[in-house]
Parts: sequence; structure tokens; C-alpha cells
Amino acid sequence: MLNSDKNNELKQNENEKEMSRLINETTTSLLRIYNAYGPQAVEDWEVNELLEWTHNLNYDEYLLDWRTIGTSGSSNVIYGRV
Repeated sequence: MLNSDKNNELKQNENEKEMSRLINETTTSLLRIYNAYGPQAVEDWEVNELLEWTHNLNYDEYLLDWRTIGTSGSSNVIYGRV
């Protein structure tokens, strides 16, 4: 059981590192755009990012996930944490 707990802790630590890396990259990009082109360019970048995100949404997959996680039970089962 101790090894399993340690593995879960390591996975969480890796997830936190990845999230931190993504935040740092995004912040650096925003500052670079702001410094080079001004605030309007940052607004344009944000709009473009939002549009790209919405175009990549898969409604059927989202609905399946929501029905599974939102109404059937613990998300721990889905993500293998049980």
C-alpha cells in the first residue's frame, strides 16, 4: 500500500509540474505579446485562443463525460484512483 501511495504522490507532483510549466509558458507569451504589440494584441490573442478552444470541443464526448461523472458516481473510478 505504501508503494501505491508513493506512486500517486509522484503522479500528482508531475501533474503540478506540468501545470506550472503551462502557466509559465502562457504568462511569458502574454508578456511578450504585450511588450511587442500592446494591449490590443493581447486581447486579440485571448479571443483567438478562446475560438480555437471552442472549435476543438467535442460536444458528444463532453456529454458522455458529464453523464458518467456527473450522475453515475465518483470520478475516482473513472480516473483509476480507487
